[in-house]
Amino acid sequence: MTIPRVSWYVLAMGAVLLFMARMPGMMTLMLAVPMLIWSVRGLLRRPRLHPMAVYMLASLLAAVAWGGQYCRSWSIGQDASVVAQAVVQYHDRTGHYPAQLEGIGYNTQQARFRLGLYYRLDEGGRPALMYQSPWTVFETNHYDFAQKSWHFVGD
Repeated sequence: MTIPRVSWYVLAMGAVLLFMARMPGMMTLMLAVPMLIWSVRGLLRRPRLHPMAVYMLASLLAAVAWGGQYCRSWSIGQDASVVAQAVVQYHDRTGHYPAQLEGIGYNTQQARFRLGLYYRLDEGGRPALMYQSPWTVFETNHYDFAQKSWHFVGD
């Protein structure tokens, strides 16, 4: 009752790619699922382990990956809300919005890399604050400074 060595390698590569990716939701669809299918197919061709155990292992890995991604998504949303509140408080204190995030004590490069957060002022001095959805690169969340709320913008 052993899993073939190649299947372990494929599962390990899929897990590493999934947990190290910046957008694991998208990586799941693009890389981990085909690897998992290939691995399960290999196991079913030479069954040394009960197929139900393979499905249970695959389900467990998927649940852990998606659960971790959900926690990351929630955390990014919370951090982005803190930045939005800091921008609003700066506006309330000074009467204008900061030109860059450095004006409120945030490093623009770190916010962009860690959160996928983008901030800028347009020609009229109106701010635009948004971050990429952690699930895919095609969806974003925009902050509406008039309503003081986040709005999801889908693909």
